[in-house]
Amino acid sequence: TLPVQLPANTVEWYYIFSASRDQAVIDNTLQGFSLAKDLGGFLLKSTGYGMAEGVLSQGIDAITQPPGSDYCDVALVDQNNFQLYESGGAARYYPEGSRSNIQSGKIRVVETLFTPSYLGFKNGDSYHGISVGVEVVAVTVKQYYSSVDGE
Repeated sequence: TLPVQLPANTVEWYYIFSASRDQAVIDNTLQGFSLAKDLGGFLLKSTGYGMAEGVLSQGIDAITQPPGSDYCDVALVDQNNFQLYESGGAARYYPEGSRSNIQSGKIRVVETLFTPSYLGFKNGDSYHGISVGVEVVAVTVKQYYSSVDGE
């Protein structure tokens, strides 16, 4: 499991991942991860979060899916289900950030904004190990207020 500590004022977050039995493949794939830079570029094209929301959802679609060569499950769990998940128990997971039987992915999480969040990766193959590369990016909004005098 990977703990994800979301910063204050997070309005959505994203992660990309890749899975392979070969650690060297994952190391090479990680060098190509640039989710923060790519999403930041889409965000700079917008003005205000209302505009950014549409741009970012288009942005994640435009980002190239990372390569993956072996399957795993990804479960988004909260603090209460973290230990259950790790022990193999019947943990409650959140479908928005979870995927089954997938080699790689790019996932947007908007509804389940709790911290800490945990991404659990489960290898379905009991005969071979698996390596996973992950990058997580949170989008935060900070409101600024100013007053304008009438003179």
